[in-house]
Amino acid sequence: HGISIPSGELKRFQEEKIKLLSRPEPSGKSWIYMGYLLAFLAPPFGMFVGFSMGYMKKTLPNGQRRFAYNEADRKEGKRILMLAAICLACFILAWLWLWKT
Repeated sequence: HGISIPSGELKRFQEEKIKLLSRPEPSGKSWIYMGYLLAFLAPPFGMFVGFSMGYMKKTLPNGQRRFAYNEADRKEGKRILMLAAICLACFILAWLWLWKT
């Protein structure tokens, strides 16, 4: 387009973009509610939701890796993961107990 941008201004734009991208995203309450529901009804899927909320990272254009969700949502994700693991163990034990009788 024939517009020249000074290198200092270009570097500032890149730093602003990386700062904007490095902020964690809110997960949304519906995602958390769905995770708890899946933890009770379909524990393997609940474990997937909880793990993704608790441990998912994103890679920035400069190569740094940051958590995708904020700290409060990551704690909720870890709780969902633990609850789903407990429910899965209970389902397996109940199935083994029913199968044995």
